Amino acid sequence: METGHLVMMDETCKMDIERIQGVKNIMFGGEGLFNTVVTGPGKIVIQTMPISKTAGVISGYIPTSGSLKVLSSALNGRRIFFIISG
Repeated sequence: METGHLVMMDETCKMDIERIQGVKNIMFGGEGLFNTVVTGPGKIVIQTMPISKTAGVISGYIPTSGSLKVLSSALNGRRIFFIISG
């Protein structure tokens, strides 16, 4: 997977970076030169949008005045809240 898609992982997981093999894969793969490999027992959380694009989407919710905004999301049945202050 691409490194920017990894959100978090259990302490029991190990992360390595591997170089893409083969000229055709590098030139036409569209994934860059390196991939992230996570191994071991445990859980990982990935996102479909890389962190750079996620930040761009979230920035639209950040207020420029003194008001607060609350963003809510669900992860494995748990509710996660982000409180953003301007």
